[in-house]
Amino acid sequence: APDGAVWIVDMYRFVIEHPIWIPPASLAELDTRAGADRGRIYRIRPKAAELRTVQDLTKLQGTELAAAMGSPNGTVRDLVQQLILWNSDLTTVGSLETLLQHTLPAVRLQAASTLACLNRLSEAAAVRLLQDPDQQVRRHAIRLCEPWLPDSTAAATAITALRNDQAQVVRMQLACTAGLLPPAQAGEVLADILGDSDSDSFLLTAAQSSLNSDNILPVLHRLRGSNAAAPHQLLQQAIAITADDSARTLLQDLLQTADLTPNSSNLTAATSALRGWLQRKQEIEPRQLEPLQSLLRNCERLSVDTHIENETRIAATRLLGAAAGVQIDSGPALVRLLTPQTPLPLQKVAAEELLLSRQPDLAREMLSDWNSKSPEIRGVLLTGFLQRDEWTQTVLQSLKSRQLNPGELSVLQKQQLLSHSTSAIREMALSVLETPSEDSRVRLIQKYSSEMRQPGDPANGPDIFRKHCSACHKIRDIGNEVGPDITAWGARPVEALLQAVLDPNLAVDPRYQGYAILLTDGRSLNGLIRDETDNSLSLLAAEGRTSLLLRTDIELIRSTARSLMPEGLEQNLTPVDLNHLYAWLRTLRSPPRTFEGNQPQVIDIPQSGNGLLNAATAEIYGTEILFERPFENIGYWHGPEDHVRWQLRSSIAREFTVWAEWACHPDSAENPVIIETSAGRLRASVQSTGGWDRYQLQRLGTVLIPVGDSDLIVRPESDPRNALADLRAIHLVADDGVPLARGMTAKNVPLPDTPAGLAAWLLNDSLPQSDREAAVGPTLQIAPQILPLLTAELPDTAGSSEEYRRIPWIWRVAIATGKSAQDDLILSLLEKSLPDRNDRLEHWQAVVIGGGLINGITLAGRWPQDVLTTARLSDRGLLERWNTALHLADQMLRDENVPTGTRYDALRMIALLPEQQAISGILPWLKSDVHPELQMGAVSGLGDIQNPTATAALINHYPGLTPENQQLAVNAMTRSHVRSLQLLEALKTGTLPPEVGRIEAVRKLLDSDNPAVRKAAGEILRPTP
Repeated sequence: APDGAVWIVDMYRFVIEHPIWIPPASLAELDTRAGADRGRIYRIRPKAAELRTVQDLTKLQGTELAAAMGSPNGTVRDLVQQLILWNSDLTTVGSLETLLQHTLPAVRLQAASTLACLNRLSEAAAVRLLQDPDQQVRRHAIRLCEPWLPDSTAAATAITALRNDQAQVVRMQLACTAGLLPPAQAGEVLADILGDSDSDSFLLTAAQSSLNSDNILPVLHRLRGSNAAAPHQLLQQAIAITADDSARTLLQDLLQTADLTPNSSNLTAATSALRGWLQRKQEIEPRQLEPLQSLLRNCERLSVDTHIENETRIAATRLLGAAAGVQIDSGPALVRLLTPQTPLPLQKVAAEELLLSRQPDLAREMLSDWNSKSPEIRGVLLTGFLQRDEWTQTVLQSLKSRQLNPGELSVLQKQQLLSHSTSAIREMALSVLETPSEDSRVRLIQKYSSEMRQPGDPANGPDIFRKHCSACHKIRDIGNEVGPDITAWGARPVEALLQAVLDPNLAVDPRYQGYAILLTDGRSLNGLIRDETDNSLSLLAAEGRTSLLLRTDIELIRSTARSLMPEGLEQNLTPVDLNHLYAWLRTLRSPPRTFEGNQPQVIDIPQSGNGLLNAATAEIYGTEILFERPFENIGYWHGPEDHVRWQLRSSIAREFTVWAEWACHPDSAENPVIIETSAGRLRASVQSTGGWDRYQLQRLGTVLIPVGDSDLIVRPESDPRNALADLRAIHLVADDGVPLARGMTAKNVPLPDTPAGLAAWLLNDSLPQSDREAAVGPTLQIAPQILPLLTAELPDTAGSSEEYRRIPWIWRVAIATGKSAQDDLILSLLEKSLPDRNDRLEHWQAVVIGGGLINGITLAGRWPQDVLTTARLSDRGLLERWNTALHLADQMLRDENVPTGTRYDALRMIALLPEQQAISGILPWLKSDVHPELQMGAVSGLGDIQNPTATAALINHYPGLTPENQQLAVNAMTRSHVRSLQLLEALKTGTLPPEVGRIEAVRKLLDSDNPAVRKAAGEILRPTP
């Protein structure tokens, strides 16, 4: 800090994220201001020095203000710079120039930067800084000299002289700025960097980014003059971007050199030159065509000459392939190389070059002589054939006529065909290839499971993994890191492995979802998208093949909605194979972690009654997960690899209801959890218990415990947000029994068991918030009895402080009821909340009806109009009171003395008026000058109205909404198929801005289950650049 002490801000906010980044459903349950009234600031003073006096910089001007920049404290210097720039204070210039000679490098640099921002840094001063003894000052001096380039000889000369600077940061900035230097000097700088074997990849990339049509030839000439090898990529780029005459001359020179001296290096340089010319999209001139044809005749001879080294033959073959791009038919020469007598590496290069030729009849020609091709060349050709639609159709026709054996296609290639982006190919593949049904997958897993009861031989596991799995998975030094690490599968039941292998699309991990990418040159590639940048993306395919794709070369990106892990592996993997693989994986699993008090043991499952799996008896696996002895729980589940395992033994097969006894803080709630046994898996989500110190029981579902020895595993489904839970026990409950545990507070005080006791508990401000929140769940089924107790004896004054003390807890009970999907319970609570005839609408009533019930119904994914129907209200005699409440809500909304949050709740109620009346009443609250919370209520209200007019209102008012409310509006507009079509049409016509099409909720429409929405999304939404 400016005084020389260290200041520490100790923050106590419960929610740190801005609400715009929190999903609306979660936001509705959070108090985003919790903790705003707490916190400390610590100041740590140095023992051996006095604190500096802190100046009030706002009272300084001119020379005095500039002189304050001479401080060793960065915060002070920043504040001085801000004040100078805010006020455009030119009276500081003289003093700042004096600071350029300051003893502290940071002061010299900040003074120079401030002068530059004021447009008062002289060229002479900037050039002098290039010789500064400090490397950071020299680095920034290069950048500060850029305004005088390329015209200033002094600046260009001084910058060029820094090419011998040993500081990496200086060389990096030099590489970035070199593109602004005059061509000759840029050539010196960039050639030095590109030709230096010590230059790292970052420095080389920076230098390449400075290449342009003016300086690339000087770079090449300097590299060739110094006998340094010019990178072939540089040759290709030079011919692609330099001026026409220079490009022709360079191309001619390289072609003639290769023809005169046809060694590997010269032939490769000529190939790069030819590919560079192709990028220009210009025809070869007649005067260049003759030397090229002479060279190609030479290459044909070299490619088949068995007396020269393979490296030269391969280079000649590459050049023959490049010639196809300039309309020279070198295909026959390449085809002649696909013979058993040709070395395999040369055959592969010939096949690869043929596949780049785009010859429409290539697949037909190759398949007509298919039996003469070796297995490896067949694999190369098939992979290429499936990248172009016309070749793919030829492959499918060959499969149909039995000219090609389906067994030659890998399982991954079959899946690629079955999920092809072109419908005609997809349909043809379905008719040619066998596609097991979902039922057959279930039966297949059951069959394999029944045949894998005896232990496999782990010694056979590595060979099976290498043969069938290593293309996409890696264990130790075997395989490729494309799919997930499967080492941990040995710690899970064998059925989990069977499901992953035999039915990989049952639950697709988004990280390993496949994509089909159509390129502008007609090729179609499949794989996982990795490492996206503004201009490119990497596509990772089987065997670790990575393709770097420029966005300008991409026509369409389409999710396959399927795992890259293919279906159909059972064609190659027998139950015996999988048994050996599983046995090997089990030997690889790490031993369980050990903790005092944790003693894993086999649990005997009784033939009747309940079973109990305590935390103390579980095996614990992972990195941070641990057994907390004081609490007898398993906590610190922070990663997807954290899991626990109980070994079970049962004399009979039994089905149980699973209850988890655990604690979970609200900010960690809703994490998905998996419970696995050898008979199947159960998916659930961890609900909040109110805090880490409150344990409750949660019913998760049913599992089957098989006869004999088996495992039960509990694990996060994905990387948990914050932490998963503090798990005390898993209760296996028979039939309609009850678990033998009950949630307790931190002080082991049980929750009250009467409505009056629960109401008093909720309103007891002396209890911790977590303890009070823990009582909301138990009140749910008796909410209509609890509500009158929560509102009893309120003051007659509307909106009293006592009423608002209670409202947060009234709201919690109401929204839990709205989200419960129990319509009778919702209507019963509504009955307790509606005002009687001639009564006013109380603030708490608006909170219950609008902010609780209506909001909760919406958050549960339902439409309030479908729950609070006229018929249901009439049956209960509530219709007249309901209509009265809605009209009173309109009055409350317009009363500026009512707190904004309650007016929001009134807005939610108005949305349930007759549709046109509701829409006209809501529209004024969408304006850009309306309070954001009221605007949010208007957006949410229109989101509850299914009429297309409501959607149109959201579309038309979208630009004037706050960012948070824009996101809420998009969620509302994608809530139904009809609305989604309206949104897509608005994007098509430009009524909605294009950036809406990049929002995740809108992008998901590409995979909609509605064909009309999916088709419209495919036509309107394009891959974001």
